[in-house]
Amino acid sequence: MATGVIEKAPAVPGKREFYLPHKPVVRETASTTKLRIVYDGSARAAPEAPSINDCLNPGPPLQSALWDILVRERIFPIALTGDIQKAFLQIRVKM
Repeated sequence: MATGVIEKAPAVPGKREFYLPHKPVVRETASTTKLRIVYDGSARAAPEAPSINDCLNPGPPLQSALWDILVRERIFPIALTGDIQKAFLQIRVKM
């Protein structure tokens, strides 16, 4: 809460709000990440309402692009990477 990533949900959601159910998964044997959050993207606000999985476009399969990336890495000596830590925390679905 201190970083502004999460906020406390109101007791009664508004008309166009839906809170994605989630649960913790604990791995006692892990050396680094002992706790992670698993979201239920197939949850529905009502039986006739769409889930977030129904509303999102999965995009094209990227397995074929992976081969191109691996071949490029062999040709060019420098690779750039980026940190996308907050990319998935800023999701808005227009209904």
